[in-house]
Amino acid sequence: PLQRLDLSTKDSHQVDFSYSVRWIKSDVPYAERMGRYAQYSFLPQSFEIHWLSIINSFVLVLLLTGFLAIILMRVLKNDVSRYMQQADLEGEEEEETGWKLVHGDVFRLPPALPGFCAFVGTGAQLFSLIIFLLLLAVMNLFYPGNRGAMYTAAIVLYALTAGTAGFVSAHLYCRLVGPEGRWALTLVLSATLFPVPLLLMFVFLNTVAIGYGSQAALPFGTILVILVIWTLVTLPLTVIGGILGRNAAKGR
Repeated sequence: PLQRLDLSTKDSHQVDFSYSVRWIKSDVPYAERMGRYAQYSFLPQSFEIHWLSIINSFVLVLLLTGFLAIILMRVLKNDVSRYMQQADLEGEEEEETGWKLVHGDVFRLPPALPGFCAFVGTGAQLFSLIIFLLLLAVMNLFYPGNRGAMYTAAIVLYALTAGTAGFVSAHLYCRLVGPEGRWALTLVLSATLFPVPLLLMFVFLNTVAIGYGSQAALPFGTILVILVIWTLVTLPLTVIGGILGRNAAKGR
């Protein structure tokens, strides 16, 4: 029952709060009940999209790109015309100037080729991971009430896209050196270059969170499951992708 309590006195009081819940049947599916809170009219003023700022930034990028392209085209045009005039004069030694001085660097291999190829393969894997995450988000498969849905999808997709890193890194290495090189080292670097530093940093932060008693800390069993996924899924797919990339690079 509703009661009024005078709190103006200095005596101590014991107040019991209560609440009531009334359930109303709704025809809206469970997966679409959070859609009301994602509507544009429901968002506060600070969350509205500033289209004018986006268009302004886009136009500014286009103008800067156009100015840079015009400057580069003028420089290249002058250099090409000067090289053509020097080519017509026989018997004179051609002096290489400008951007033509670095023409030999295109055919020079980088000093750490396995690491370079591993970085390229890891970048391709992360790019494919982002594409798949965006596709899942566009298909409205991430329920806003489930906080860990996107993290779980990212871990699973990273494990499933490991073949992309192996294929790209091994294919690039074999194209530059040949199938007889150290392409296996490239696969090992591709499989460990991104997850190992990330895992070490995560273990440190998770240990600090456990020390402070935070609810955001993951239990040891979850970390063990992630390691098992990386061992049984990511590594085999990386090796399979590397073998396919090595075979695709033969004869090219």
